[in-house]
Amino acid sequence: DKDSIFPLDGVVRLHHQVRHIYALHNAQDKLGLHITEGPHKDTQDLRVHAFSWFNRWLKDDRSLIERTATKQFEPEQLRVFETLPDDQKNTDIHETFTQEADAPTVPKNATEWTVMRDKWMTGLREKVFRGWPSDQVAGSLDVKPVQQAVHDGVRLTQYEFTSQGPVRLPLYVMHKDGLKDAELVVLNVLDDAGWRKFLSMARGGFAKPLHNEAQPQVDAEAWQSQRDMLHNHKWVMAYAPPRGVGPTAWNPDERKQVQHRRRFMLLGQTLDGMRTWDARRAVQAVRRVDDVKDAALWLQGERGAAGIALYASLFEPEVKRLDLWHLPTSHRDGPIFLNVLRVLDVPAALAMAAERSQVRVYDSADANAWSFVSETAKALKWDDKQFVLRRTEGGGQ
Repeated sequence: DKDSIFPLDGVVRLHHQVRHIYALHNAQDKLGLHITEGPHKDTQDLRVHAFSWFNRWLKDDRSLIERTATKQFEPEQLRVFETLPDDQKNTDIHETFTQEADAPTVPKNATEWTVMRDKWMTGLREKVFRGWPSDQVAGSLDVKPVQQAVHDGVRLTQYEFTSQGPVRLPLYVMHKDGLKDAELVVLNVLDDAGWRKFLSMARGGFAKPLHNEAQPQVDAEAWQSQRDMLHNHKWVMAYAPPRGVGPTAWNPDERKQVQHRRRFMLLGQTLDGMRTWDARRAVQAVRRVDDVKDAALWLQGERGAAGIALYASLFEPEVKRLDLWHLPTSHRDGPIFLNVLRVLDVPAALAMAAERSQVRVYDSADANAWSFVSETAKALKWDDKQFVLRRTEGGGQ
């Protein structure tokens, strides 16, 4: 009754709803609710309740429980194997609990491709990202500048925008001071490592505006390279840390992080799923920034954030190009979305992105991991610029 993870009122509410289902099957007597005092812990009282349940339903025995739940064995005494055998299934048995989508075959023509693509997009909307808020729930973007500064001819402006309801997120925009009619805006979706990398670069010129953030070592070389690029081109660099990254980071304790990810799933979504929504809203927000509304828009990310940028691009028609660094080759390595492998895996999503946006994948993995994309592009006679795989030797951008 004092469970901090599953509060009692929610348990009672669920029991009330499930009881209706049992009643429809004339099985009201087969559902009960046991409440004991205590936190989220396997207490003695709970064990006695469990013994009673097992005896009643598995042994047809309603006698009194006379033996207390004393500890019978030490964990070492319950060990079956010193080392797991080679044919063990323990580590991946969960992958057999549901049927995954078949690996796609390269389409023979545009008609076959259209059927495949539309089926995947329907699956993403209905099974993977169904937990995204509606436009009415998300509300207005309400993009507002928070602060700005100019250093060495470069202007940094921090905006805030509404991703959904009460979730306000930052957007950092950097360009040459006095820039008019920008030709290109590159929106970077950041993970934790990307956020630290951005701070290391940006604090080379803007330590004071960013003084409230973490203080990584300044990367003066990266700042100088950024400054020179912005001076020489009519480009805009934008940076979007989604919820839980950077200024909106939660308690870094790993146990707390697990609890956050679990709670998103209990609400019918994943943290990466909502970060993909955040990336979509960041794309829309950057279009509200003066002087970049008509510029070509590129989207890029690294590691798991590359996957988030990839899926965001499937729902935002204005993304002209994707630059994806070290994109996971399968969702087994991220990003984590509900039901996604029942619909498709990363190569199929990448192929859909390559049809609508130019895609650059920077990867040290085996090129065969992306063969479905390259072969589909060849079979459908897409322009050679639609999908380009560039080999890297590990590391980042």
